[in-house]
Amino acid sequence: MREWRKLHISIVTSERLASVSDSAKWLFTLLVVCQDDEGKYPWTEPRIKALVASTDWDRVATESLATQLRVAGVSELRDGFMWLQNGVKYNGTPHNSKSHPKLYPPVSELESESAASRQRVGSESEATTTVSPPTPRGEEIREEEKRGEGGGEKSPPTPPLTIPEHFTKLTELPGFNRHDHSKAFENIEMACAAAGANVAEVVVQFSLYYQAQRFRHGWKDPVKALAQTVHIEIAKLLRPTNHQRPKDNFEKLKELERGASRGRPVESI
Repeated sequence: MREWRKLHISIVTSERLASVSDSAKWLFTLLVVCQDDEGKYPWTEPRIKALVASTDWDRVATESLATQLRVAGVSELRDGFMWLQNGVKYNGTPHNSKSHPKLYPPVSELESESAASRQRVGSESEATTTVSPPTPRGEEIREEEKRGEGGGEKSPPTPPLTIPEHFTKLTELPGFNRHDHSKAFENIEMACAAAGANVAEVVVQFSLYYQAQRFRHGWKDPVKALAQTVHIEIAKLLRPTNHQRPKDNFEKLKELERGASRGRPVESI
């Protein structure tokens, strides 16, 4: 059809068009744009899909909107075409083109063209659907898929992650990785034992601090962060009621650890 159509002022002043829904108005506008010089549009399945391709309407919704237009008296379904009321009068056909009108062919021809097009597309799809001969790499991939389905040797199952009960609070923190942290857990427990601190209390205290300050310190893994700062957490937990500074308490912890490494009895703070 023509590359452009003018919209007449009546599209916003018509009382009949004002009585339909906004979606029906939009369908009417699409029909104005796509009509031929006789003011009609083919009302066939392929053409309807093309008309409303820019919307989310299905065939049922489109037919419902078209019914609103027919009830309002602004369109008419006849001979397989949707005819617009005063379409010829207001469709904006250039005066110098009226001697060579652009019209849709009869619906029967349109349906024949659609059937031929569908048959051609189907033939092309069958022609392009070929089975490639197996390649060595393809055989390897198929063998790997078979082994994955149980046709070959199965890899041993991953043992479940064991986490001591007093460290379970760390699993709830952002950044926790379900890896083997047994070495880190052992170091934390040794540090707490050397200072006479309760591991669970140290973990709970650190968890509160981690959630508030992890971005400030650039921490990504709570287990690694606690393993690196466990002495500071113990010092804060065991801070005495007198006016001894936390720094002095921290130095006392380091002294106790050095004594424990030399085999001397460990005393608590």
